[in-house]
Amino acid sequence: MRTNRFFLLTSILVFVLAIVLFACGGGDDDDDDNDDAAAPTWENFAQGFFADYCTRCHSSELAGVDRVGAPPGVDFDTYDGAVADAADARERAGVGESMPPDATKPTQAERDRLTAWVDADTPEN
Repeated sequence: MRTNRFFLLTSILVFVLAIVLFACGGGDDDDDDNDDAAAPTWENFAQGFFADYCTRCHSSELAGVDRVGAPPGVDFDTYDGAVADAADARERAGVGESMPPDATKPTQAERDRLTAWVDADTPEN
């Protein structure tokens, strides 16, 4: 009889522990090492986003007609330049879909990460 009671209590304990571990996520926090899952920063996301979609027009290296209508001084090729116009970038390329104006557009996931970067006060690293 004692063996049955011991087995029952042990089974219940194992079951309860399994539920607690499952509810707490099992303690596996490897997501911090994955850039896609990490909070977006200039270094792990925004710099590449702007290079892929914005700096063909919005670059401090471009002038006149080479800017293809981009206003002078609105540049995304440096961290400081991107931060200066981050709110506008968020509205036009993050939330809205007016930028970039050509056929190569960011995915919705990229737009969401740009919005998250700006909303987090544009962290550099």
